[in-house]
Amino acid sequence: MPILPAILAWSKDRPLWQQDALRRLAAQALTDTDILQLVELCRAEYGCGNGGAQAKAVPLGDEPEKSSTAVSQPVVLTGVFDLRNINALEPDQALRIAGTGLTVVYGDNGSGKSGYVRVIKQLCRARGGIETVYPNVYADDPTPASGTLDYSVGSEQRQAHWTPGCMKPVELKEISIFDARSAAIYVSDENEVAYLPSGMDLLPKLANVCDGVRERLERQLADLQRERDRFETIPAGTVVFQQLQDLGGAGARKAVDQWTAMRLGCGEVVSHGWPHSGRVSARLKLRSEARALRILEKPRRRWLLLAKLRRW
Repeated sequence: MPILPAILAWSKDRPLWQQDALRRLAAQALTDTDILQLVELCRAEYGCGNGGAQAKAVPLGDEPEKSSTAVSQPVVLTGVFDLRNINALEPDQALRIAGTGLTVVYGDNGSGKSGYVRVIKQLCRARGGIETVYPNVYADDPTPASGTLDYSVGSEQRQAHWTPGCMKPVELKEISIFDARSAAIYVSDENEVAYLPSGMDLLPKLANVCDGVRERLERQLADLQRERDRFETIPAGTVVFQQLQDLGGAGARKAVDQWTAMRLGCGEVVSHGWPHSGRVSARLKLRSEARALRILEKPRRRWLLLAKLRRW
């Protein structure tokens, strides 16, 4: 898929995890694994990573697009041949299509014109669904139906062999087939016809990815809310109680930094009603200020994560 330069320039102002999402979307449809990886990239970008080795976001345009998933040269169908056990079509016939100009195929009803189109639609793109290719009912041939398409990508000549259930070359999606079945979609059915220039389909896809990332972050935030310490044992009116009340405000980060910087002695911690005061006071009998700060550090990290996720 050729990426429009305007979209590439626009993506530079997006968060890094969204740039990585655009790169993935330009190559293929995203899986649940991709969404989970984007969640971790988002958290890491805002300082809420899980620690350890973190994956790095790769922005759109920083990774070469693979030829198997991106086509930047014209794709032209040039022939259909080697048809086996398809309707009543002769196996040794070939339908050649000019690389430029207009090719007209005409013949009586039942001569096989639609049979060739059915085979082409198996590998190319068409609205109205893909019709079943039936074998020749007049021949006792157990060979599965098959056929071969000739086409070019730029100056390179290629072939695609079709059998039921085979993998389709991604570049053949650039070729659209319009026949009577496709016309019925526009004439008989109610449907919204929308045209997106090449690459513009990335924008609605990115919006869906953002919704998926947000949903998973909200789940993680809900889990943290359920697991966090409510500090219900801290008496009202104490210094620690007041510090905890301030964590929900705009100055939460400053309050936490000031809190962890307090130089508390054993008597102060116990008198402020800190949870598990008996265990804390036993540790502080060694009069180790560093130990006290480590005890305070764990709730600090938890509250910082909650505050950052709320702001995002």
